[in-house]
Amino acid sequence: MNWTLFVREDCHDCNRVRTWMDERGIVYEVRDIDDPGSRLGKRLFIAPALCRGTELVAYGVDIIAYLERSPR
Repeated sequence: MNWTLFVREDCHDCNRVRTWMDERGIVYEVRDIDDPGSRLGKRLFIAPALCRGTELVAYGVDIIAYLERSPR
C-alpha cells in the first residue's frame, strides 16, 4: 500500500502517529503539510493526515484506529 503521512513541525499528534507506525513496521512517505509543493492536489488543514494514494483516509490520532482495523 502506498501510505503518505502529512505532518507539521512541533506536532505532538504527528509524532505519536509516526512512532506508532514505525513500531509496527508500516512503510510510509512523510510530507510537510504546510509545503505547497508536497500536496496531492488538495489543501489539507489537519495534521497528521494519512492518505492512500491520493485519497485522504484518516486524520489526527484516529489514524491509529483506522490502521488497526484496516488490512495492510
